[in-house]
Amino acid sequence: MATTVAQHIAEIRGDIREYTPVVFRNSDLLTHINDGVQAVVAETHNMIEDWLTRRMRSTDAEETIHDEEYDPASLTIVEDTELYTLPPNVLQIRSIEPLSATDRDAGITFLPKSPTHPDFLRMARSTATQTQYNYFYAIVGQRTLRVVPVPTTGTSVTTEVWYVAMPDRLIMSD
Repeated sequence: MATTVAQHIAEIRGDIREYTPVVFRNSDLLTHINDGVQAVVAETHNMIEDWLTRRMRSTDAEETIHDEEYDPASLTIVEDTELYTLPPNVLQIRSIEPLSATDRDAGITFLPKSPTHPDFLRMARSTATQTQYNYFYAIVGQRTLRVVPVPTTGTSVTTEVWYVAMPDRLIMSD
């Protein structure tokens, strides 16, 4: 049974009877393997809803995700900000909650809503002139979270985000 990427590629070459000459480059086979892993993750997630779910707090330390430095502080909901950068491995947001008990007790909530839903659009057009307690959110673009209405001056809500994480891509090692 293969345990390394190189062993997996050797098995694939045997399975497709590719001995000599080599038809596929290792990088091509690795791309197909990674595409297959992503397809399996997406399909499995459809069958087992909370599989590969991860929690990230906006107070967590910066970390490397998919070879990219990501600072979870960017998930803190702050004044005059509508768009937030999500971690590079987000497949789907499961929930967003205020991290602070004070914010939760105050009734601050984050509700998922399609960015084309009339309620989302109404909130997006409104100006929050006082402390807002109900926010809508949607993923718009590959790694962008949109939160409406735009928080008012003085707003800073640390968050806890539960999301389905895409596994790291496999890489060739020496």
